[in-house]
Amino acid sequence: MLRELQLELGRAFHEAGAAGPAASSVLGQLCGLGEVAPAQTLAIYQGSVAHAVEKALRDIFPVCAALLGGDCFRALARESARRHPSTGPDLARVGDSLPALVPLLSFLDAVPYLADVASLELAWHRAWTQPDPPTAGDPARIAEAVSAEPHRHRFLLPPSLQLVASEHPILEIWQAHQEDCEALDALDLGADLPASQLVVWRRDAELRIDRVDTGLWLLLESIARGEPASALLELYAPESRNDVDELLQQDPDDFAPALEAIRSLFERGWIVGLEPVPGRAGRSDQT
Repeated sequence: MLRELQLELGRAFHEAGAAGPAASSVLGQLCGLGEVAPAQTLAIYQGSVAHAVEKALRDIFPVCAALLGGDCFRALARESARRHPSTGPDLARVGDSLPALVPLLSFLDAVPYLADVASLELAWHRAWTQPDPPTAGDPARIAEAVSAEPHRHRFLLPPSLQLVASEHPILEIWQAHQEDCEALDALDLGADLPASQLVVWRRDAELRIDRVDTGLWLLLESIARGEPASALLELYAPESRNDVDELLQQDPDDFAPALEAIRSLFERGWIVGLEPVPGRAGRSDQT
């Protein structure tokens, strides 16, 4: 009984006022504080939670907050808290669902690139808060494992590495807000600015955003989806219908571009190891 009341009270904290279903449910079970009625007590907690959530979202999405202005961003924060209330104690996670929420809110239609800017800011935030990657595997052992069983192994990205794609020039928008007002005023969103295929990552204490070409982007997407190493090789030989193992034996030069791209990813720290593909027999040790 106590647990159910606590959960309902937690839901009530994220509602606006005393008319919400959770608030209505718990008000009859709350005691007032002196001359303060239960509804007023609940309103104090609701206001405190709303303020904490809004502040956390402003910290995670400062560019979005600047693009929208105070009142509009506050409305977005309220909708985010109402539709996706926090289920854990970590305020660093309250913004996880905000990029997906933005396209659903009609009052934000005038800012078509906002959801993608939010995705970039969330990626920046996650890159900073994720743990450091494990010690990189031995490249020689990794190459041996991939050559022997490309279907049974997949590459590992570092936890901090995030991929963000957009048809809008979100990197330029983000960069303009990191500089000064003149840079922001000079940014012409109607100009022919490049679309964005971005890698957000951290090396030690340094955060970076790099733009990558389509070939490298497809490679990283394949790794992020957890596809086996053979799928990466097939990206560079799409006309082939043969088994990758056979192709490696017949004409390894066909895969030289893929192998070179994979090597460069190791050098950058964008690949940090190799592991068996779940459900496929083969070597069980992580490389």
